[in-house]
Parts: sequence; structure tokens; C-alpha cells
Amino acid sequence: MYLPSMFFGGSSFIHLLASNPRVVALFGVGALVTSMLQTPFGTADVMGTSGYVERLEQAARRQNAVDPQSIERARRAAAALAQSPERRLREIVESTLLDCGTTCLAIETSAVLKDRAVLADVLFLHTLIELNRERLAVRAMPTGSTTTTQQ
Repeated sequence: MYLPSMFFGGSSFIHLLASNPRVVALFGVGALVTSMLQTPFGTADVMGTSGYVERLEQAARRQNAVDPQSIERARRAAAALAQSPERRLREIVESTLLDCGTTCLAIETSAVLKDRAVLADVLFLHTLIELNRERLAVRAMPTGSTTTTQQ
């Protein structure tokens, strides 16, 4: 069950993102939410946004843009995070909702922590955000560079 929000957003939007992991891992949640899914008048309607994200997911899958093993590692990492102490979970949820922006801020941290299904989606979204950051860091490294330094 999705937690209610005044507009499309909150837990339904978090679930949409978590259900399409390649899109989040490929584009990052910030870029996806702010530049792709919002109109000048706010977020798009639920059906239009859902269809758009699902088409992006299909394209990412066809292009093998994100390694399926990376998505599975993110799922396992999210399951492991679920065992964290409540204080750590609160930090992760708050950080993830902030990364997601106004669309996800329609839901309160305490509500996420009370709903195990929504918490699982938020934790998965968190690990996908981290995956995206890792992918960007690797792409930003100069070709042929090594991680060791000479003395």
C-alpha cells in the first residue's frame, strides 16, 4: 500500500523508481527527477510518468546499459541495510528523500520507517543512487589512470 500524498509523489513515486532500477542506476535520481520527470507545472501525471520511466527501463535493458549483476548487488546491499539500527535507517531515508527532491519529500521519514515495503524501496533506491555515483566516478577517471601513485 502506498502512503498518500497530495500529488503524484511520495511512496508511489519511490516505488516507481525502485521498480525501474536500471533507469536510476543509469541517470541518477536527481537528474531523472529534476530534468526528465518534472514539467514547469510540477510532476507529470502518474500514468504518463510511469509509462515514460518504464520505456526508459526497457531501453536501458536492451542496450545493456547497466550490468544486471550490479542491480542484484544493489538489491542485496539494500536487504543488508534493512538490518541497520533505526538511527542509521533514519539517516539513509532522509538522505535518499533529499536526493530524490520535492517529489519524494511528500512523504515523511517516520512514515517510511513504519512501512516495511516503502522502507525496502527507499533502501533499494539508496543503493541505486550509490551505484550511479560509482558509475559516474569511473567514467570521470582519465583513461589509462591507475589508483596507485609512484613515489
